[in-house]
Amino acid sequence: MKKILIITTGGTIAMGQDERQIVQMMGENVLLSGKSLLDPYAETTFYEFANLPSVHLTVGDYLKLRELILKKCGDYDGFVITHGTDILEETAYFLDLTLHIPQPVVITGAMRSSNELASDGLLNLQQSVQTAVSEESRDKGVLVVLNGEIHGARFVQKMHTSHVETFQSPQLGSFGVVDKAGVRYFVRQCKRDYYSIQPDQLTARVAMVKAGFAVDDSFLQFALDSGAKGIVIEAMGLGHVPPAMIPGIERAVAASVPVLVCSRSPRGSVAPVYGFVGGGRDLYERGVIFAPDLPAHKARIKLMVVLAAAAGRETVEEVRKAFGM
Repeated sequence: MKKILIITTGGTIAMGQDERQIVQMMGENVLLSGKSLLDPYAETTFYEFANLPSVHLTVGDYLKLRELILKKCGDYDGFVITHGTDILEETAYFLDLTLHIPQPVVITGAMRSSNELASDGLLNLQQSVQTAVSEESRDKGVLVVLNGEIHGARFVQKMHTSHVETFQSPQLGSFGVVDKAGVRYFVRQCKRDYYSIQPDQLTARVAMVKAGFAVDDSFLQFALDSGAKGIVIEAMGLGHVPPAMIPGIERAVAASVPVLVCSRSPRGSVAPVYGFVGGGRDLYERGVIFAPDLPAHKARIKLMVVLAAAAGRETVEEVRKAFGM
């Protein structure tokens, strides 16, 4: 029987609802009560990494989580991480970019806390363990399993604030499913990126700025004044911003601070097509880098990782190469 390490970090899956219907952290690890449900599938060991809402996690936590998996990968056949859903996709993508191990790494969570009606936590945990022991899950990178679906870390997004079917992959669709017939994949292989990072160079000082109607460059200027190492702009359409944002973009490019452009549309890709001021071609010619197919929050994670991998080299060119545009 395969050995699976279950790393708990907190989140709704580890929380409970009180008499006022407020969801809060609990002192005990509520997931331990479901260990018997996992026994038919694997020999499981629980490791309490943290007991936090996911929005409380830091860069330091990310590095420690990665280090833990690398340290334990010789002892286990796979890993399951229980996690809050708010930034679950960012954690998954960070680990996908920085881990290069054959063992499955599966991240799961819950949309309903442990004592709510129709709580989904234990079922998600069981299906994640099933996925982690599957031979087909090896060498697929970090996977996200909730609501009976298996998603790739690069593509998955939280699409609804509270529904149990919230996690979807709008660009590609799910990799597979977990149901009464077991684990079944529709996708056999998918291209992955991997970066050998210098952990001491990983920084969260990458700003994320949202474009919209008549938005100016004040947030860009503030980010630069605050020492941002990179900037991700969530632009409109194929990658367009209002003209008033241009001065801040020009200042960043002149200072060799990488500026990425993504789209606020959940499907499709940015492209340097339109030539008007603030259009994609205009931005491209000003030195902006396009991040095709990635939402802004994941482009930010990748930029953080690329900067940590490229420390000491020509940063902007390394970033341009990593994003392909």
